[in-house]
Amino acid sequence: MGVSKPGAASAARTTRKKNAAKRPAKTRAKPALKDPAGGLSPAGRAQYRKTEGARLRPGVKKSTSDMSPEDMRRKGSFLRRHFMTLRGPLVDKDGKPTRLALSASAWGEAIPKTLAAARKLAQKGLSLLTRYKRTTAAAAPAKPAAKRGS
Repeated sequence: MGVSKPGAASAARTTRKKNAAKRPAKTRAKPALKDPAGGLSPAGRAQYRKTEGARLRPGVKKSTSDMSPEDMRRKGSFLRRHFMTLRGPLVDKDGKPTRLALSASAWGEAIPKTLAAARKLAQKGLSLLTRYKRTTAAAAPAKPAAKRGS
């Protein structure tokens, strides 16, 4: 065995500490808040809940026949709100879909690239809302007729 110099171990520790101070700290990659395919990721919804206090739910991707009345109301409202009156362009100057257009994909719809396609989505939203109202009206008990005073 070789003879070590007194204090060599502590000098090595000091050198490691100095080098560690120069290196960047290891950080965990932050999860993406926006889904590249449109909408928010689960991490994005959690972040929104922390900052705003609102509980956002993911879009309804079920087929129309599988939807509950609540699903019809949510999806119909979303489609009408976002595609009846557009709040921005559907494609950017390079022809790529914008976040507005990609939001349709997060709800299981085709990505609209034209105004006509956006209107079609808005019309689908209206039909879902109409269907929702029909199903809830049929499920609600009939109200008794009010008596008229003489």
